[in-house]
Amino acid sequence: MATREKYFQMTQPKSSQAEPLGIEVKGAYIMSAIQTLAEFRRLGESALAALGVTSLEPQTFYPAELRRAIHSAIYDRFGTPGIFWVGLETPGFFYAPEERPNSPMAVLTKPTAEWVSRAHLSELSAALSAYVQSLADSLNGTIRDSTRGRDFNAGWYVTALESEEGCCFELINNSTSTKDHEGFPRAIFHWSLRHYTPENFDFNLLYRPDRSIEYEGHSSLVYDLEFKPMGAGKSHVSLFSQERSEAREALFSRALEHAMYQEDRANAALSDLAKSHQQTLESIRYASVLQRQQLPKPYRWQHRLGGLGIVWEPRDLVGGDMWWVDGLVGATNRIRLCLFDCTGHGVPGAMLSLVFTNALEREFSDGNDKHAFAAVNAMQSAIAQSFGESDEAVDIDHGCDLVFLDIDRDQKQIEVVFAGLGLIHWHAVELRAQAFASPRGGISADADCLRGIQRNVISYRPGDRLLLATDGVTDQLCQQTPTRGFGYRRLQEVFAANAQLPLDQCIAAVRNRLQGWQGAQVRRDDVTIIALDLT
Repeated sequence: MATREKYFQMTQPKSSQAEPLGIEVKGAYIMSAIQTLAEFRRLGESALAALGVTSLEPQTFYPAELRRAIHSAIYDRFGTPGIFWVGLETPGFFYAPEERPNSPMAVLTKPTAEWVSRAHLSELSAALSAYVQSLADSLNGTIRDSTRGRDFNAGWYVTALESEEGCCFELINNSTSTKDHEGFPRAIFHWSLRHYTPENFDFNLLYRPDRSIEYEGHSSLVYDLEFKPMGAGKSHVSLFSQERSEAREALFSRALEHAMYQEDRANAALSDLAKSHQQTLESIRYASVLQRQQLPKPYRWQHRLGGLGIVWEPRDLVGGDMWWVDGLVGATNRIRLCLFDCTGHGVPGAMLSLVFTNALEREFSDGNDKHAFAAVNAMQSAIAQSFGESDEAVDIDHGCDLVFLDIDRDQKQIEVVFAGLGLIHWHAVELRAQAFASPRGGISADADCLRGIQRNVISYRPGDRLLLATDGVTDQLCQQTPTRGFGYRRLQEVFAANAQLPLDQCIAAVRNRLQGWQGAQVRRDDVTIIALDLT
């Protein structure tokens, strides 16, 4: 291993009279930062426009200042969680999951990773050193290919640290990232460790700002890396899923905090109301885009259901209605789906929806078989941990109504947990709609709420169809006098009248009937309708 001084020899601070750096990076590595999230795209395009750039070509080189400008825009809005998320998602921009086993990084690191997995204690330190160095070499190859015009030793450099186990390392990343943006290279190295480290080892990767140095146009960022035994029952897949979920939660929370901060500013700055109101709306729009990122992607239910139709319409830009489908796409004979309606709407409801979504992601991240009640119990525990132990009064009623489905395609049975939301089952052979009502009341921070939920097992036949809806549908008032709610009976009737239509036409008919009922009446709540075909 080389010494730290070797890698700093070309990174001395430049005088104020020095010429601007001529460092350039490929467009693909700027585009990856912009395209990580749809919301970042708008920030990135604004940053590029400010520098006079209107389009990017993946293989063309551009001034490194462009990427720093994009990272600065993300950092200013979302802080370190935003920068870390970009780094965590960037490798996926270049390699699809099926391509990773044969990627250049996999080819380079596989021999040293296998050595680590079988190494005896006496050779473990050497094996780990070789493995970490192979990761650094692989990333450095990408850096050499993607940048040019550097006047410093760019890349990752590894130094083994003295320790009894020989499992500790100092990593130095010389790059165009600033100290504020250290989360970007850290997340990329973290991603690499999670995807290629043998299953018998876990790790901690920590940034050391006290030892990091920022120069003109680039930085030397220092990290401590420590390997440790993998915990019982854990794996890199489950830990990465949990870490990705936590990173997404931190990012979304930061966006919502910013939205609420802007809202407070709007209330306090009445003399500048118009400007503050615009800033508030802009921040909530950011939160809206991020909340949409929480919605399940189609790959989660394709090939596991006959079809799925969704109407998801928050009353405001963000809302408390949310639905979730498990990510265990390999288990085609089993699928879990949950619809939940958080108390309130707008920003508070959206924050609660994030709590529950991440609780479900964590519960199923290890791939183990979990029953429906265990999942609902995890949701209740999450809200209890978030609000139940607070010493300060919270001016919202925190909780949610929900219906959780665990569909077993082999047994043709559905385990259902009802907690405030019901469902309607269309029997295709008998041409009838059967309603399953739910007990009143959902889950909250009070564990006693679990006593009121109801579990049921429903048998079905291929071709049957289910309809789920939040109370934004059933409670919607009509425009006629006297006003009355749409109601569950009317929902059942319109579903039964259209259940033999193709799925998209069926759910469109339900939505159109609701809109006709509402007319000019004000929307009362968030609206979510889910129809799914069973096979």
